[in-house]
Amino acid sequence: MMQYLIRKLFFLIFTVWAVVTIIFIGLHALPGNPAEVLLSMQPNEQTLRLLEETMGLNQPLRTQYWLYIKDLLSGNLGKSLRTGQPILDVYLEVLPYTLILAFASITVSILIGVPIGMLAAVKRDTWWDYFARSFAVVGLSIPAFFLGVLLLLTFSVVLGWFPVMGVGKKGDLLDILYHLILPAFSQGFIISAFIMRISRSSFLEVLRQEYIEVARSKGLPESVVIFKHGLRNALVPIVTVIGLYFNVALGSSIIIEVVFNRPGVGRILVEAILQRDYPLVQSTLVVLSFFIITVNTLTDLIYTAIDPRISLTEKS
Repeated sequence: MMQYLIRKLFFLIFTVWAVVTIIFIGLHALPGNPAEVLLSMQPNEQTLRLLEETMGLNQPLRTQYWLYIKDLLSGNLGKSLRTGQPILDVYLEVLPYTLILAFASITVSILIGVPIGMLAAVKRDTWWDYFARSFAVVGLSIPAFFLGVLLLLTFSVVLGWFPVMGVGKKGDLLDILYHLILPAFSQGFIISAFIMRISRSSFLEVLRQEYIEVARSKGLPESVVIFKHGLRNALVPIVTVIGLYFNVALGSSIIIEVVFNRPGVGRILVEAILQRDYPLVQSTLVVLSFFIITVNTLTDLIYTAIDPRISLTEKS
């Protein structure tokens, strides 16, 4: 088990390094000079060269790369070209809102998708199964921004049950959760359709296994058969989809953040791209990639907790 964890940790470090390198090379290959963008379209030549020297742009690309890696390892993400604010301070301010939204969305999707998928598998070819499959089709067909606008118009503008925008008062947990209900449901409902489909398929596969028939033949209650013998064996593909769509929720948060006027990393990235703030774009991509890679690694570790044979199989 320890060797398995060491391999996963090494793979995590290597993947983060590879992604950071690709992002660095990709952004530096784009046309345009960040110093020119910062000054103007036609800056003074002497001022431009001085700014390039200050920003380190006159150094060889290899030197810039190693300095960037050194800064990352020390926790220095640089400064925004537009505001001059340290990028780390920007993330410390808005990143919690993006993570809270992603966790809330995936929680909503699990609470909706997994139970409906289980019931659809247990009650296969009944009205409940048909309802669940229809629910999945609806969830897969609605864009997140459309559902968000629809919920805002219905529950905020017309009924007045929820706030139209904002994230709530800082430090007030109930107010934060209150502002989070509609955004989380907008994204979580759509993700739940994918989780429901894979939950139904996974449970159908498990319910066909011989050990389920043996458990039933022993006279065990159906709830024990489903939850004790069926659920754990059906979890691996479900966890895979949950990990995948947590990353989707994290990356697509920009849609919900714009619709509900919430601060977050997604909005920061779009604004940085529009303003050609290269250091902010680069750091945002690195931060998002780090979280996505970390979630994928944690998903692999959860596999081993569900089924220890997975780590033994990889070891062999």
